Amino acid sequence: MESAQRELLCVLLRRLNELGLIDKATCMGAEDLVHSGMEIPRLFRCSVCMTGEDKGNERMENTE
Repeated sequence: MESAQRELLCVLLRRLNELGLIDKATCMGAEDLVHSGMEIPRLFRCSVCMTGEDKGNERMENTE
């Protein structure tokens, strides 16, 4: 599973480069970091649905 997550990150980095949002050197450097064995961010370990504890992170509406 971790291999799939690393590949997904690399695909996303390449797409950002294709769109001109990051340059080639940044893309290659980030891909090197992904493959260097760094820990996969929590983003890929969180469940899909929000739990009751996550509600504190929602935007607060102005009720005035």
